[in-house]
Amino acid sequence: MGTAERRERERLKRMDEILSAAAELVFTTGVHETSMDQIADKAELSKGTLYLYFQNKSDLLAGLCNRGLNQLKSMFEAVMQEKKTGAEQLEAIGKEYLRFAEQERDYYELMLYCMADKHNSAAELDPQADACHQTGMSIHKITAKAIKNGIQDKTIHTLYDPMELAVLMWGQTTGVIQIVQQNKDELQNVFHVDTDRMIEIYFQLVRSSLRNIAIDNSE
Repeated sequence: MGTAERRERERLKRMDEILSAAAELVFTTGVHETSMDQIADKAELSKGTLYLYFQNKSDLLAGLCNRGLNQLKSMFEAVMQEKKTGAEQLEAIGKEYLRFAEQERDYYELMLYCMADKHNSAAELDPQADACHQTGMSIHKITAKAIKNGIQDKTIHTLYDPMELAVLMWGQTTGVIQIVQQNKDELQNVFHVDTDRMIEIYFQLVRSSLRNIAIDNSE
Protein backbone atom coordinates (compact mmCIF):
# COMPACT_ATOMS: atom_id res chain seq x y z
CA MET A 1 0.00 0.00 0.00
CA GLY A 2 1.35 3.38 -1.02
CA THR A 3 1.73 6.43 1.20
CA ALA A 4 -1.32 8.19 -0.27
CA GLU A 5 -3.53 5.14 0.22
CA ARG A 6 -2.33 4.69 3.80
CA ARG A 7 -2.99 8.34 4.63
CA GLU A 8 -6.46 8.16 3.15
CA ARG A 9 -7.24 5.03 5.16
CA GLU A 10 -6.00 6.76 8.32
CA ARG A 11 -8.06 9.84 7.51
CA LEU A 12 -11.23 7.81 7.06
CA LYS A 13 -10.52 5.89 10.26
CA ARG A 14 -10.10 9.13 12.20
CA MET A 15 -13.31 10.54 10.70
CA ASP A 16 -15.16 7.43 11.77
CA GLU A 17 -13.80 7.76 15.30
CA ILE A 18 -14.95 11.39 15.41
CA LEU A 19 -18.41 10.40 14.19
CA SER A 20 -18.64 7.71 16.87
CA ALA A 21 -17.79 10.27 19.53
CA ALA A 22 -20.28 12.72 18.06
CA ALA A 23 -23.02 10.09 17.95
CA GLU A 24 -22.57 9.29 21.62
CA LEU A 25 -22.98 12.96 22.52
CA VAL A 26 -25.69 13.96 20.04
CA PHE A 27 -27.87 10.94 20.81
CA THR A 28 -27.71 11.49 24.56
CA THR A 29 -27.42 15.27 24.92
CA GLY A 30 -29.23 16.46 21.79
CA VAL A 31 -28.33 18.10 18.49
CA HIS A 32 -28.62 21.68 19.68
CA GLU A 33 -26.99 21.06 23.06
CA THR A 34 -23.87 19.38 21.63
CA SER A 35 -20.98 21.67 20.68
CA MET A 36 -17.89 21.12 18.57
CA ASP A 37 -15.81 21.69 21.73
CA GLN A 38 -17.59 18.80 23.42
CA ILE A 39 -17.10 16.56 20.40
CA ALA A 40 -13.40 17.42 20.24
CA ASP A 41 -13.01 16.56 23.94
CA LYS A 42 -14.92 13.31 23.50
CA ALA A 43 -12.76 12.33 20.52
CA GLU A 44 -9.61 13.39 22.43
CA LEU A 45 -8.66 15.89 19.77
CA SER A 46 -7.92 19.58 19.76
CA LYS A 47 -10.68 21.70 18.27
CA GLY A 48 -8.30 22.74 15.51
CA THR A 49 -7.68 19.12 14.57
CA LEU A 50 -11.42 18.44 14.55
CA TYR A 51 -11.89 21.20 11.98
CA LEU A 52 -9.38 19.48 9.70
CA TYR A 53 -11.94 16.72 9.24
CA PHE A 54 -15.27 18.59 9.48
CA GLN A 55 -15.49 22.27 8.63
CA ASN A 56 -18.36 23.01 11.03
CA LYS A 57 -21.09 21.41 13.11
CA SER A 58 -23.58 21.04 10.27
CA ASP A 59 -20.89 19.32 8.20
CA LEU A 60 -20.24 16.86 11.03
CA LEU A 61 -23.96 16.22 11.51
CA ALA A 62 -24.29 15.54 7.78
CA GLY A 63 -21.47 13.01 8.10
CA LEU A 64 -23.32 11.36 10.96
CA CYS A 65 -26.51 11.37 8.93
CA ASN A 66 -24.66 9.75 6.03
CA ARG A 67 -23.53 6.98 8.35
CA GLY A 68 -27.19 6.24 9.13
CA LEU A 69 -28.16 6.41 5.47
CA ASN A 70 -25.44 3.93 4.53
CA GLN A 71 -26.76 1.53 7.13
CA LEU A 72 -30.25 1.88 5.67
CA LYS A 73 -28.85 1.38 2.17
CA SER A 74 -27.18 -1.88 3.25
CA MET A 75 -30.51 -3.11 4.64
CA PHE A 76 -32.24 -2.33 1.34
CA GLU A 77 -29.50 -4.03 -0.68
CA ALA A 78 -29.82 -7.16 1.45
CA VAL A 79 -33.56 -7.60 0.83
CA MET A 80 -33.06 -6.98 -2.89
CA GLN A 81 -30.89 -10.09 -2.88
CA GLU A 82 -33.24 -12.11 -0.66
CA LYS A 83 -36.57 -11.47 -2.39
CA LYS A 84 -37.43 -12.78 -5.84
CA THR A 85 -40.19 -10.61 -7.30
CA GLY A 86 -40.24 -6.85 -7.58
CA ALA A 87 -43.39 -6.63 -5.45
CA GLU A 88 -41.73 -8.68 -2.71
CA GLN A 89 -38.60 -6.53 -2.89
CA LEU A 90 -40.59 -3.31 -2.65
CA GLU A 91 -42.63 -4.44 0.35
CA ALA A 92 -39.49 -5.72 2.07
CA ILE A 93 -37.82 -2.34 1.50
CA GLY A 94 -40.76 -0.59 3.15
CA LYS A 95 -40.64 -2.92 6.13
CA GLU A 96 -36.87 -2.52 6.46
CA TYR A 97 -37.35 1.25 6.51
CA LEU A 98 -39.86 0.80 9.32
CA ARG A 99 -37.50 -1.51 11.18
CA PHE A 100 -34.66 0.99 10.81
CA ALA A 101 -36.85 3.78 12.22
CA GLU A 102 -37.72 1.59 15.21
CA GLN A 103 -34.31 0.07 15.95
CA GLU A 104 -32.15 3.05 14.95
CA ARG A 105 -34.46 5.83 16.04
CA ASP A 106 -31.60 8.21 16.85
CA TYR A 107 -30.22 7.97 13.33
CA TYR A 108 -33.71 8.13 11.83
CA GLU A 109 -34.57 11.34 13.68
CA LEU A 110 -31.19 12.84 12.80
CA MET A 111 -31.87 12.06 9.14
CA LEU A 112 -35.14 13.99 9.35
CA TYR A 113 -33.33 16.87 11.07
CA CYS A 114 -30.63 16.99 8.38
CA MET A 115 -33.26 16.81 5.64
CA ALA A 116 -34.92 19.91 7.08
CA ASP A 117 -31.58 21.65 7.70
CA LYS A 118 -30.34 21.15 4.13
CA HIS A 119 -32.58 24.02 3.03
CA ASN A 120 -30.15 26.25 4.92
CA SER A 121 -27.94 27.73 2.17
CA ALA A 122 -24.85 27.43 4.39
CA ALA A 123 -25.53 23.74 5.08
CA GLU A 124 -25.74 23.05 1.34
CA LEU A 125 -22.05 24.01 1.03
CA ASP A 126 -20.88 21.41 3.57
CA PRO A 127 -18.79 18.61 1.96
CA GLN A 128 -20.63 15.90 3.89
CA ALA A 129 -24.00 17.25 2.74
CA ASP A 130 -23.14 16.23 -0.83
CA ALA A 131 -22.18 12.74 0.33
CA CYS A 132 -25.49 12.57 2.19
CA HIS A 133 -27.35 13.58 -0.96
CA GLN A 134 -25.57 10.96 -3.04
CA THR A 135 -26.35 8.19 -0.56
CA GLY A 136 -29.98 9.29 -0.38
CA MET A 137 -30.22 9.18 -4.17
CA SER A 138 -28.73 5.68 -4.24
CA ILE A 139 -31.38 4.57 -1.74
CA HIS A 140 -34.17 5.92 -3.95
CA LYS A 141 -32.57 4.18 -6.93
CA ILE A 142 -32.74 0.85 -5.09
CA THR A 143 -36.46 1.37 -4.48
CA ALA A 144 -36.98 2.39 -8.11
CA LYS A 145 -35.11 -0.76 -9.19
CA ALA A 146 -37.52 -2.90 -7.17
CA ILE A 147 -40.44 -1.19 -8.93
CA LYS A 148 -38.80 -1.75 -12.32
CA ASN A 149 -38.29 -5.41 -11.44
CA GLY A 150 -41.97 -5.67 -10.51
CA ILE A 151 -43.03 -4.12 -13.80
CA GLN A 152 -40.85 -6.58 -15.68
CA ASP A 153 -42.04 -9.66 -13.77
CA LYS A 154 -45.64 -8.34 -13.83
CA THR A 155 -46.08 -8.29 -10.05
CA ILE A 156 -46.45 -4.48 -10.23
CA HIS A 157 -48.79 -2.83 -12.73
CA THR A 158 -48.19 0.86 -13.29
CA LEU A 159 -47.46 3.37 -16.02
CA TYR A 160 -45.94 5.83 -13.55
CA ASP A 161 -42.23 6.52 -13.54
CA PRO A 162 -40.46 4.17 -11.05
CA MET A 163 -38.42 7.00 -9.49
CA GLU A 164 -41.55 9.09 -8.99
CA LEU A 165 -43.21 6.17 -7.24
CA ALA A 166 -40.08 5.49 -5.19
CA VAL A 167 -39.99 9.05 -3.84
CA LEU A 168 -43.75 9.06 -3.26
CA MET A 169 -43.61 5.81 -1.31
CA TRP A 170 -40.70 7.12 0.74
CA GLY A 171 -42.82 10.14 1.66
CA GLN A 172 -45.88 8.04 2.47
CA THR A 173 -43.97 5.55 4.59
CA THR A 174 -42.16 8.35 6.44
CA GLY A 175 -45.55 9.86 7.23
CA VAL A 176 -46.85 6.58 8.63
CA ILE A 177 -43.72 6.16 10.74
CA GLN A 178 -44.06 9.70 12.11
CA ILE A 179 -47.69 9.20 13.06
CA VAL A 180 -46.99 5.91 14.81
CA GLN A 181 -43.87 7.10 16.66
CA GLN A 182 -45.18 10.48 17.75
CA ASN A 183 -48.84 9.66 18.42
CA LYS A 184 -48.86 6.01 19.47
CA ASP A 185 -50.54 6.60 22.86
CA GLU A 186 -53.20 8.89 21.38
CA LEU A 187 -53.92 6.44 18.57
CA GLN A 188 -54.38 3.61 21.04
CA ASN A 189 -56.16 5.44 23.87
CA VAL A 190 -58.28 8.00 21.98
CA PHE A 191 -58.89 6.44 18.58
CA HIS A 192 -58.55 2.83 19.80
CA VAL A 193 -56.32 2.05 16.85
CA ASP A 194 -53.79 -0.76 17.08
CA THR A 195 -50.64 0.69 15.53
CA ASP A 196 -49.25 -2.68 14.44
CA ARG A 197 -52.50 -3.40 12.61
CA MET A 198 -52.47 0.10 11.10
CA ILE A 199 -49.03 -0.54 9.65
CA GLU A 200 -50.13 -3.90 8.23
CA ILE A 201 -53.18 -2.26 6.65
CA TYR A 202 -50.88 0.34 5.08
CA PHE A 203 -48.80 -2.36 3.42
CA GLN A 204 -51.98 -4.14 2.29
CA LEU A 205 -53.13 -0.93 0.62
CA VAL A 206 -49.75 -0.53 -1.08
CA ARG A 207 -49.83 -4.13 -2.34
CA SER A 208 -53.38 -3.72 -3.64
CA SER A 209 -52.72 -0.40 -5.38
CA LEU A 210 -49.54 -1.58 -7.10
CA ARG A 211 -51.32 -4.62 -8.45
CA ASN A 212 -54.05 -2.50 -10.00
CA ILE A 213 -52.56 0.88 -10.95
CA ALA A 214 -52.52 1.29 -14.72
CA ILE A 215 -53.04 5.02 -15.11
CA ASP A 216 -51.13 6.99 -17.71
CA ASN A 217 -49.83 10.21 -16.16
CA SER A 218 -48.81 11.74 -19.48
CA GLU A 219 -50.58 14.86 -20.68
